[in-house]
Amino acid sequence: MLINRVGRVLDDQQWPDGRSVAVVTPLVARALLVHALGAAPEVIFRIDIAPLGRALISRSQHTWRLTSLEPAKDSPRVDGLG
Repeated sequence: MLINRVGRVLDDQQWPDGRSVAVVTPLVARALLVHALGAAPEVIFRIDIAPLGRALISRSQHTWRLTSLEPAKDSPRVDGLG
């Protein structure tokens, strides 16, 4: 239900030209990404977004794309090298 709710808001919002910023919790960010990618709902449990992380998406007509996924600046790297 969360993925459907945030997906409706994402799709129905009249986004202005240029960049917009939405500050949301990590769970809502994961739901937005699942919706934007058209992924199966269970994928929400396979996405890690730390607080203060950034997910950038773009829209071309009615298709959303994941542009970038960035950890918070002070987050350790997943490969253990950071």
